[in-house]
Amino acid sequence: MARVHEWIDERIPRVRTYETSYADVPLEILLGVGGFAAGARGHPTGDHGHRDHGFESWSYGSDAPLSLETLRDAIKRLPGSIFRCKGIVHTTEDSTPFVIKSVGRRSTFTQTAPDGPQDGVSRIVVIGAAGTVGADDLRRRFDDCIATRAPASQPG
Repeated sequence: MARVHEWIDERIPRVRTYETSYADVPLEILLGVGGFAAGARGHPTGDHGHRDHGFESWSYGSDAPLSLETLRDAIKRLPGSIFRCKGIVHTTEDSTPFVIKSVGRRSTFTQTAPDGPQDGVSRIVVIGAAGTVGADDLRRRFDDCIATRAPASQPG
């Protein structure tokens, strides 16, 4: 099995894999179910983890706007042990929040309706195999997406 994983990693870096016998895949993976961890609400700059049924979830929150391009890159580079990532994020690029959904290597970023969530807090939930979700690494990756606005140039 280790050789198979090496072979896959050489050809498709950072691909998310799940070991199974006879295609016995948990419905949670196939259906992509799961929601925001309750512990993340009310903690705009905190994170929270939870384990259940062979999966581990971790949530992130930030009341500072994120850089959309940096976030796209960070999600593209998530470790292969992460099966799903989703959330609502506020960015410096647009006043309307984005909904992010990532399953395997596929990710979408869709703007919400103008009357969507406007509390200014970005919330992201990550789901991976139990024991493989590195909270410190994920926190660093998403903290690195916090946007820093360049000072406006002054007419001269």
